[in-house]
Amino acid sequence: MKYDSLPDFDTLMAMARQDPAGLNALKQEMTEALIEQAPAEHQKRLCGIQFQIDMEVRRSKGPVDACIRVSDMMHDSFGQLRNQLTELTQTRSDYSAESPTTPVLRKAQVLPFSF
Repeated sequence: MKYDSLPDFDTLMAMARQDPAGLNALKQEMTEALIEQAPAEHQKRLCGIQFQIDMEVRRSKGPVDACIRVSDMMHDSFGQLRNQLTELTQTRSDYSAESPTTPVLRKAQVLPFSF
């Protein structure tokens, strides 16, 4: 089955109540299609992330617990990104502090080439 867009909310609610396995299959198919659309160099990592999500959902005690677990994963990932950006910003500001308006110039000896 190929899906171009997510079904409307009412359809998804009906599937959740009447056909949870079908809703899960839809989720799986749409996730795989999205990963396949990603650049090849990112697909393995995306599959790994999806595996981690699936395992957290499987370990959960119910839908609310699954939502909290996945939310915690996203918050952890966002925190790591924030820390890396903070480090990068700090490194740039340290560099800029040396000379805020011009690049740092260093003296060097120029060696002539012999032809």
